[in-house]
Amino acid sequence: MMLLRRAYRAPQRAAVLRHAADALVCHHLHLSRAAPLCSAATPSSRMPRFSEVKRAASLAQIYKENTTLISSEEASSFWSALGRLSARDPSQQRWIRHHHDVFDEVREHTRTLMPQMSPTELTRSLYGAFLAGMDVRPTWSAWWADAGRYIISGLKDLNIKQMSVLLQSFHRLKPPPEQLFEAVVREIETRDLSELTALDMCSLSLRIGNLDNPSKPLMSKLATAAAPWLHSLEPKLLVMLCSSVSKVGPDAPLFYSGLTEQLPLRLPNMEPRPAAIILQACMYMDWMPMPAKIKLLDTFVEDAGGRLELFDANALSCMLQGVSRAPFDVPHNPETLALISRLIDVCTYRIEDFKPTELVNIARATATIKEKHKIRSPADFYRALSLQAAKHLHALSSFEITGLIWAYAKAGVWSYSLFGPLMKHITPKLHLFNKLSLLTLSWACLRLQINSPEFTNAIFEAIQRRGNEFTPAELQRAEENLKLPTTPGLPRAASQDEELY
Repeated sequence: MMLLRRAYRAPQRAAVLRHAADALVCHHLHLSRAAPLCSAATPSSRMPRFSEVKRAASLAQIYKENTTLISSEEASSFWSALGRLSARDPSQQRWIRHHHDVFDEVREHTRTLMPQMSPTELTRSLYGAFLAGMDVRPTWSAWWADAGRYIISGLKDLNIKQMSVLLQSFHRLKPPPEQLFEAVVREIETRDLSELTALDMCSLSLRIGNLDNPSKPLMSKLATAAAPWLHSLEPKLLVMLCSSVSKVGPDAPLFYSGLTEQLPLRLPNMEPRPAAIILQACMYMDWMPMPAKIKLLDTFVEDAGGRLELFDANALSCMLQGVSRAPFDVPHNPETLALISRLIDVCTYRIEDFKPTELVNIARATATIKEKHKIRSPADFYRALSLQAAKHLHALSSFEITGLIWAYAKAGVWSYSLFGPLMKHITPKLHLFNKLSLLTLSWACLRLQINSPEFTNAIFEAIQRRGNEFTPAELQRAEENLKLPTTPGLPRAASQDEELY
């Protein structure tokens, strides 16, 4: 009570009140150890519940002090409360991330309760642990493996929404639990999808699309079931659905015909970002009829032309990627080329707004557009892109750096302002590049005439270290691409940026 009295005089009353309330909960719980906890208590008994606690540290303290009294239902309530705190309160999320070892004792106790948990309780616990970030902790891998073994036998007792949550809870694990994913997908395929709401349907499609081996039959079933809702789906749900379908490529004629009919009516009224993401997703749909893609692109060009400056960096990136996949080999709106030129100009003067990954995406998209249209490279764009990308090399993965190099090589553009620091940055890290990336680097050296023995030797040594992964033909091709130059140094004058092709 003294803490509560002090709270009224404290400058930060809200924080002190939360601390005082948690302290009282812990104290009350300590005095009532013999009584059941959490949801087992009736509301009239005023027993503390995990859902009432507002700090992760207090949750852990309550659990540890009452381990012998906590049932499987209460353990499930604990993980659910921890997940909610992590998802809703950034300060608690940071605390959990930096003090995850505090929950080791809780983890081991929960593992002993898993055989007693119902499938619903276990699903609830797993989702809470996922929200709290426990799935990315190496010391938790055995815990997740045990949970997967227990839950797989109880899938028939879960509804579709709960199984969708399971897919999300496990999707970040390395290596992924393929056996569990296959069992969940098989079980969902036997269910009636009519019980799902629009949100549940789109969430499930997104989670299916995120799997390494997504099920085309299930995605076809989902897309067909969602077709009647296309006229009324919120933009964010339409984004989820279109993005998932574009990844999996299901055979769903009703869905594609629905998109062809509804999107031209809905795109002009959408915010720029969802409109651009939907355009990108549709252009990546191999099963979508070509006339439908052309009609959608024409509609988008007419709508976006007047409000291009309102697009944020993410929307510009998605739009450029979508346009790069458009079917340019057939007649279409002549205004499209003018829009592409304007789009590249906008990306140029707003280049600092793009995240490192988005820089790679717009580089790849521009290279593809350049190849399709046989146009000269936009010099101002590549100059700005090179300077900006050089600042963020440390933030790019080996895969993204390979994509950036591929884009410049594909466009035939040499930029010393980028490749100078880039070669210095990746030379000592080539052991992190996989087989395909190393082959791409060797091809880029030939394409851009990179004349640096240190760099080409490092690539060849990295390939030799992985020699058992390459076929003799691949090794020979890489060696030919990386023939040692007779004159050391960079290909041209150090200050010169130019287009080679």
